[in-house]
This record gives sequence, structure tokens and C-alpha cells, in this order.
Amino acid sequence: MNEARPPLFAGRYYFADPGRLRVAVESFIEDAAQVRLPNAPVGLLVPHGSLMQLGLLIGAAYKQTLFFPAQGRVALIVPTAAQDKALLCDPRPAYRTPLGELPVDHVSIQHLHASGAPITLGEDIEPIVETQALFILSAFGETPILPLRVPAGLPSDVELRLPGDVLVIVAANADGEVNLAQALERVALPQSPNALRRFLRSRQGHSPEQSALRLGLSAMRALGARHGRILLRAGDYVSGAVYP
Repeated sequence: MNEARPPLFAGRYYFADPGRLRVAVESFIEDAAQVRLPNAPVGLLVPHGSLMQLGLLIGAAYKQTLFFPAQGRVALIVPTAAQDKALLCDPRPAYRTPLGELPVDHVSIQHLHASGAPITLGEDIEPIVETQALFILSAFGETPILPLRVPAGLPSDVELRLPGDVLVIVAANADGEVNLAQALERVALPQSPNALRRFLRSRQGHSPEQSALRLGLSAMRALGARHGRILLRAGDYVSGAVYP
């Protein structure tokens, strides 16, 4: 597949008109309350959903990137309803949006696969990566992304060996099994490397949200993160940042 993945959800999850969309996304980022972190974040936690429903919360996380040097790449980790036991990545070279195209770093995807991460190429027909791509384009420009969709069936011992110039962004919503705010405040980056895994395993059931959160927070910890902070909360929806 040599053509970019088309914007399947324009006009439903976000404005289809490029001008109106750009103003909305930039406003969500620029108008967010300023929360100064002591160090550059190695990861962001954002909710997923429609732009008008959750744009303020998503923008609050991406605003943190304005205060620090831009990262070379972004690993975008999101849940998927697909039934699989491997991470899924769309085979196409880029995500096309009304704001431009966001390239997929398939070379780094191949390196992750070679290092032991189970990755399968599979067409992305869901809205989460597409919606986050709008904020990544606004905050970073055409920064290459590693879009990894995480199914519920992903084995809990899967880890990602990411290079140090990657910012990890996890788009996951709190649900009945994982309280995202609690994960951030209490055990997101614990003293014991296994404490996060034990916490997530202790939740009832097993969901794509839970799998994406575990994988993303573990990757952030491997990149040196030791602290988490909630940036904005609205009901069950939370955005946050993790940093050294």
C-alpha cells in the first residue's frame, strides 16, 4: 500500500473543513492552562473521543510540548477493538488528515518487531490514531509516528524497546477496570518496576484500554520517567504527563 491512509472520520469526530479544524485544534492547545513540569515529559496520557467532546483535555497534554525541545518521533499507543494477540500497525506510509499528512516510521516499527515486539500489519479502520494525528501535526508538524494499536489479547509481558528520542503518547480512557488518574497519581511510575504490572493485573477483567495503558507506562518508565502529574480532569476523562 503506497497511498496514505485517508481520513475516515472527518466530519464525524472532528471538523472536515481544514480552516475550522486548524483553529479548533490550535485553540485547544494554546488556551489550555499552563502547568510547568520540572523536566521535559517522556510521555503524555490523553483521552480519546470526538474533538468537541475531549479537545480541551487532549490539548492540555499537548501544550506541555510547547515548553521543551521537540522530540524526533512520537510513539502513539492506543487501544483497539480488533481481536488479536499482537500489536497492530497500518501498513500505509502516512495518515492523511485535513491538516496534512503524518508519516509513519515503518523503519522503527520493523526494528521494534526485530527486537521481539509482536507486530502485525493491519488496516486501521478506527478513529483514535486519526484524531490524535491532528494534535501531533499541530504541536510537532510532520513528525514521524509509530502508531501501535493494542488489543486486549496482547500478552502482559510484551515490552517496547524505544529509542531515546521518542515521545510516548498513550490515548486511553478510564473505565471500570483501570482508573487512569489513580494509575498516574499512585503507581504510574513506582519504585518497584513490577508494581505497575501488579496493579494493572489486579483490575477485574482485561480490556484494550488496560493493555494500552500498561504497555505505554512501561515504555515511559524504560525511557527514564519516574513521576506522573494529572494536567486536567473532567469526570472519568483524564490527561496527564510523566517525566524524569
